[in-house]
Amino acid sequence: MPKGKKGTKNAVDKALAEEEERKRLDEEARLTELRAKKEKEIKDQREREAFEAFFNQEKDRLEEETREFLNHVESLNTVIKKITTAKRSETDWKRFLECSILPDPQNEPELNTYLSLWAEEPVGNDDDPSVQALIDALPGAEKLCNNIAEAISIECDNQNQAAQVNLRVHLATMRQLIQSKWDKVSCRIIQHYDHFECEANENFHFSTSTTDYICGLWGNLTRNPRHKIIEYGDIKLSMTLPKPISLANVAIRMLYESGFTVSAPYFFQDSEQHMSVIGGVLFLDLFEMPEAPKIMSHMAIRQILSPTGKLKVIQYPFKKTVTEAAEEEGEAEGATSDYNVWPAQITYEISPDSFIHKESAKMMSWDEVAMAWSEDSIGDVEINIGECQMAQFLSNLRSFLETGQIKFRTTQFRPTAFMQKTYAELPFMDWSIESTEAGRAKVRIQGTSNEIKFEMLNGKCHLISPMTAYLEKHMAGQWFTPSLFFMKLSQVGLNFQGPQSLKGVDIDPSIIKNPVLENLAVEGIGLCSQLFAVRRSLSNRIVSSNKIVMQVQQLVPGQEISEDPASWKTILFDSSCRIGENDQKFGFWIPEGEVTEETKYDTANSDKFTLHSTIYSLLKSLVDDPKALTILEGTDPVFAKTVIEILQATRLLAFSG
Repeated sequence: MPKGKKGTKNAVDKALAEEEERKRLDEEARLTELRAKKEKEIKDQREREAFEAFFNQEKDRLEEETREFLNHVESLNTVIKKITTAKRSETDWKRFLECSILPDPQNEPELNTYLSLWAEEPVGNDDDPSVQALIDALPGAEKLCNNIAEAISIECDNQNQAAQVNLRVHLATMRQLIQSKWDKVSCRIIQHYDHFECEANENFHFSTSTTDYICGLWGNLTRNPRHKIIEYGDIKLSMTLPKPISLANVAIRMLYESGFTVSAPYFFQDSEQHMSVIGGVLFLDLFEMPEAPKIMSHMAIRQILSPTGKLKVIQYPFKKTVTEAAEEEGEAEGATSDYNVWPAQITYEISPDSFIHKESAKMMSWDEVAMAWSEDSIGDVEINIGECQMAQFLSNLRSFLETGQIKFRTTQFRPTAFMQKTYAELPFMDWSIESTEAGRAKVRIQGTSNEIKFEMLNGKCHLISPMTAYLEKHMAGQWFTPSLFFMKLSQVGLNFQGPQSLKGVDIDPSIIKNPVLENLAVEGIGLCSQLFAVRRSLSNRIVSSNKIVMQVQQLVPGQEISEDPASWKTILFDSSCRIGENDQKFGFWIPEGEVTEETKYDTANSDKFTLHSTIYSLLKSLVDDPKALTILEGTDPVFAKTVIEILQATRLLAFSG
């Protein structure tokens, strides 16, 4: 055989041999995998059978524990219902004695009637351009908004989703009615602009402010392109005018609302990420300017732009027909083809004590059609934090503003605000709840950016830290129901409320816990919270959604809580156990270092780690002192309910990283 052919044959034989060896190894690997899988199935089957046998042996005890727990929960709810009814009667009586004209937010017919009547109620006289009538009406309107917000918080604490939604709709309606009142008053002022003094450049200029409102009105009377700035030094609002606007027959309103409930109309959002307002909302409006009134000896003829008593809104950028004259002049001065989309630069201030999530903070405007906040047509954002501007701020480690001035450019005249992700603090990095005395506890929650500490007593919460000038003014020394407490914090960027659904939540789904399991654990913790301190376990992140892990420490009266890891017991609550056709929920304690994703109850160690059907029975089993057991069983119902409400409002068990 020629040498070349012999070499080719050897190469082919070698390749065939290698292929046969590869197939053999693959087959061995496949068989090994099948054996391992089969062995695991046999092992799992034996464990299930052993666990089912153990469960059947312990069934009566476990069922009795479940009945005891449910009886305690029912008893708790009965007591809380009586207390709530008594408080409700006391509130009604107080309202009666005060002769309040405001409706009860929890009385649906009464609230609907009030909103309907207030919508029709005039504010001031059509011939009187004064803003005073509105200023006088605003405190009552804001009080009603705050009352509705408090009612929402109560329904949040009671987990009444339908009532929450209904009240939020009413609150949004009330906020929109306030806007409507501002529209009508603004219309009267603009139509009577000759009653007011003009600025030095002869354009109309008006400003006013109250506790929660800052309003600036400007009318373009001269249409002079050299007038480039609207500035209200007394109320810290300004706008640099784009040329098309400086040449147009327009009026501009800048209305900044900073009240507690100003963001209520934007709670329901159809977007991938739910966003929250920091500070207040800046309402930017562009209106048609009425013609100059014709003054005669005994009368004045004024142009009515709208039969509804509101100003006629103009869309910007302008259509060509609105600015033909401006374009002609612009072309003579070398204007570009982008003439009609020149942005306005806005400057305003929010609280300098706001807490900012640097990765998600941005200026956005409300798109009413899309029902979402949008950053389209907004740019060149600058946040004054000393020497830093926005670009530097985004990489800066500081989490709050030193001053509150914000500048940005926009072509959209619509509600605009400084925003950040609503759930920016998720997942929570750490948390703890520690009873300090009868009916009182301290709570600490560490988010991804900020930490809060607060105290709870008699069903309400009181902020300990952080404490800025703004929080000192609006929250120091005050007590709020849990959900209202977290709603108050969110206004300055401290967003610690947990989501009630996953819509708009940007978080790793693998750490989220089963809601049913979470609720059972929450109730168990609440019933035992007078005797046990509870905190996050690092292992909670590594187990599946059907398991919850936490750490507990029994409290001893007169002794400080110990930070020694050995003083804390790790509790695992598992709903992945299947007995026959039903999923069963069990809890047991286990050394912290032994928790893994595959951790299950080991019946071989049943004498050491007793299995329990509820968190309540598990924690109760750890108590061997009769006096301590008396403390646990005598946990104040209001205290227990408040702990439950805090855990439900934040969802600490479900969203801990």
